[in-house]
Amino acid sequence: MRAPDKKALKTAAKTQKKLAKDKLKYFQTGNSSAAGSSSSPPSSPAVRFAEMVRGILYLIFAVSLAIAIVLSHGGYVITTNNIVDNLISHLAGKAILSVIAVALFIYGLKHIKVIK
Repeated sequence: MRAPDKKALKTAAKTQKKLAKDKLKYFQTGNSSAAGSSSSPPSSPAVRFAEMVRGILYLIFAVSLAIAIVLSHGGYVITTNNIVDNLISHLAGKAILSVIAVALFIYGLKHIKVIK
């Protein structure tokens, strides 16, 4: 075996060992800063659901803001109260608001470290 090949294998082995130690430390302490970004543990399905709804909320907020800006040039002003009132008056709107409320509740539990 040539010297450069042996050196590369030794470096790769050290890297693997360090990653294994970091992963072990992460699971023992529960501290996310102890592990690298490549060894993050999987999140629960509830948290994945909440993060997906959060992304949808960001999209809805962006579209609503863009529509409000465009309509304001025509003299019509849309407020958040108008949007929520229109959603609550329809059955589908109530379902949407319920899903958003559940997702925000789960996300809140994640941030106070009740769930992972």
